[in-house]
Amino acid sequence: MKRIEELAILNELGAKVASTLDLDAILAYIMQKVKDVFNVEACSLMLLDEEEKVLRFKVSFGKGAEEVKMLSFSADQGLAGWMVREKKPLLVHDVQGDPRFYPQIDHSTGLVTRDMIGVPLLVKERVIGVLEAMNKLSGVFGKDDLRLLGSIATPVAQAIENARLYNALNSAYADVLEHEKQIEESRNTLRAIVDGIGDVLIIVDGELRIVAANLAAARSAGMPVDALLGKPCYTGFLASAGDCSGTCPVRKTFQSGKRAHRLPKFSIGGKVREWEVHTYPLFDENGTVVRAVVFGRDVTEQRLLEAAVARTAKLAAVGKLVAGAAHELGNPLTTVLGNAALLHRRSSRGSSAYVLSGAILEAGEKARGILRSLLDYSRREQYTFAPTDINATLEWSLSLLKYCFDESGVSLRKKLDAGLPQVTGSESHLRTLWTNLLLNAVDAVQAVGNRGDSFDGVLELSSALIDEEKAVRVTVRDNGVGIAEELMPRLFEPFFTTKESGKGTGLGLYICHTIVQQHCGRIEVQSVQGQGAQFTVILPVEGPLMT
Repeated sequence: MKRIEELAILNELGAKVASTLDLDAILAYIMQKVKDVFNVEACSLMLLDEEEKVLRFKVSFGKGAEEVKMLSFSADQGLAGWMVREKKPLLVHDVQGDPRFYPQIDHSTGLVTRDMIGVPLLVKERVIGVLEAMNKLSGVFGKDDLRLLGSIATPVAQAIENARLYNALNSAYADVLEHEKQIEESRNTLRAIVDGIGDVLIIVDGELRIVAANLAAARSAGMPVDALLGKPCYTGFLASAGDCSGTCPVRKTFQSGKRAHRLPKFSIGGKVREWEVHTYPLFDENGTVVRAVVFGRDVTEQRLLEAAVARTAKLAAVGKLVAGAAHELGNPLTTVLGNAALLHRRSSRGSSAYVLSGAILEAGEKARGILRSLLDYSRREQYTFAPTDINATLEWSLSLLKYCFDESGVSLRKKLDAGLPQVTGSESHLRTLWTNLLLNAVDAVQAVGNRGDSFDGVLELSSALIDEEKAVRVTVRDNGVGIAEELMPRLFEPFFTTKESGKGTGLGLYICHTIVQQHCGRIEVQSVQGQGAQFTVILPVEGPLMT
């Protein structure tokens, strides 16, 4: 009968242990059950801190239960310490007389321990704590009590271990979630940084296929980032461009394991774009290059600006020299013209002196006109700035050159933005600027037609607003003879001309450059010999201060 009762108790405890992972609830239930089953004055469960070798009270019932909550003692002390060391159960009828007894606990709780039974809590031969029952209220502890307490200790130890494992798993899972969160945050931060870079950034594999790209690469290619993946690396720069052939810096990086650099040029829709490309290797644990980071920047505009700055500095120096020379030449030229005029008036018509002096006068006046032009365009004070309608100045120049268009047979295609704001400028100088550019375009187109080829000459004139720069852009484009690449750096030099001898002074583009410079703008040229030329003038809306 007693055995059946014990089995019932153990089944009940086993069911409770299996019903929840709440360790505190399980232990409180079990310890209350121990107190009731064994009819004792007190019972307690202590857990072993294996690192510090200390026993700490986890759950207690009965007299002194509140006082022991904060108590702990060395695992080398007392009867509980003996059970930890020996891994054996213990039954003591005279606790006070046992030399292993540690009386400090009784002193702290007020409990006088007379007799006790205790068992170590074992998990795979590892002691994790001790379960004790003290002072049987009726009769004395026997071996059956010790055996039953040992049977109870088994599910208790398992419940504690399960709870520890569960808590450890929860903690590990929380760490994993936190780690994943940190990784996600780092990934998002890195993505934001990479996408915030205004230059192309891509990562390619050994087959030169894109495995990662930023938004700048997608914008350059004209497609979403996902669509770029798997495509050749050069697609990240310009979607329809060809590869870099034998000079590919990415291939060099894969072959040498070192960074590489190149300035490739891609032609898209007839326009040449220049890029600055840097490549960097990514190694695996064996030191093999498995990926390459490709950083690219479109430096076309930068190169144009650098050339413009260099050209401006050069022209400024040349302009000062020419202005000085013009002043110095003015006095002797006046003397030459004065004496030639005097000789011309005193010579009889038809005489050699009359003819020669007339030729001197004609040549001198032409030289004086050139000097006057140089002096005019070297003097800023001659510019009167006021709000100006750019389209009106363009229309004025077109009406002035209507005869030239009719005679040359050049087709004019005009596209002027009607919504342009007024620009702070010098109206007369802007008219001169457009007239010179248009005349040059007509001459370039006629030069092709003069060769006798079947040719439809076209001149395109357009104006538009550049919102991001707060500026107005005027473009003059022709399909004429174009300009050789080696001549481009000299286009705006005074007295430099690509026209035939006697058909130009070489001052037209120099004057254009000076006018644009005085308006705080810039002039750009794009040309391929034999395919025409495009002159672009960009004038800030506010321009210089009005005078």
